[in-house]
Amino acid sequence: MTGRAPPADAPSPPVSPSPLRRRRIADTGIVDAAFLRSSPSAALMPPASPDAPEVAFLGKSNVGKSSLLNAMMLRKHLVKTSKTPGHTRLINQFGVTLQLRRAQRSLTLVDLPGYGFAQASKADQQALSTLLSGYLGGRVGLSALVHLFDLRHEPTALDVETWERLMASQSCPRVVVGTKCDRVGAAKRQQHQKVIARALGIATADVVAFSAESREGRPLLWQRILQALGDGAATADSEDDEAAPDAAAPGAAAGGNAGGRASGA
Repeated sequence: MTGRAPPADAPSPPVSPSPLRRRRIADTGIVDAAFLRSSPSAALMPPASPDAPEVAFLGKSNVGKSSLLNAMMLRKHLVKTSKTPGHTRLINQFGVTLQLRRAQRSLTLVDLPGYGFAQASKADQQALSTLLSGYLGGRVGLSALVHLFDLRHEPTALDVETWERLMASQSCPRVVVGTKCDRVGAAKRQQHQKVIARALGIATADVVAFSAESREGRPLLWQRILQALGDGAATADSEDDEAAPDAAAPGAAAGGNAGGRASGA
């Protein structure tokens, strides 16, 4: 390395473990979580708010994005899964307020339609490509991108192509997640993380293993997201990064919200 800073518009590398990675995220409760709106295109979305940084979630259809978002927000039905994979063609936004160790933090989580549904028509695939390109390539105020991969499988050619296109065009920080880790034996998980990392050209430690069922990986994923937003150091406290509380903050309903919207994940 030369020690020179990259150009301002250079692609940002995936968010890697900080020196605090073995320490827990303290008091990552959920004060509030709510559906905000659905938009058929990025052009029809309201401007991103600097008071609630926008974090987008991207992945193939059926990667488990809806379940992950519900687990992250400690809700059961806020983000609804479409019964027909690949059917949803909307950008869904959710507002969430976190209770951190010293303060509250508001974010806007953006649920992007899942890509790669094999049974979609060419016209639908093109429409989805246009929608995603419009958001990922032109959204002013996008603060971080969480890219999901199924931990059970090697990334597909489409996964890698999507990743490489983002590397070339998107400069915001990225977080990589391997979903459904509860379906991979504990002894084999690191090997599966290595497979994803090798396909993407990143370090194994950059892949967060996540389970929506057990919420394993939830504290670490919140840490990576907040680190991407520049808040990572403010959330660390004690020694176990998997020990953050899973309960909602006082006054928050953990049981879900019937007003959730369908997702294409």
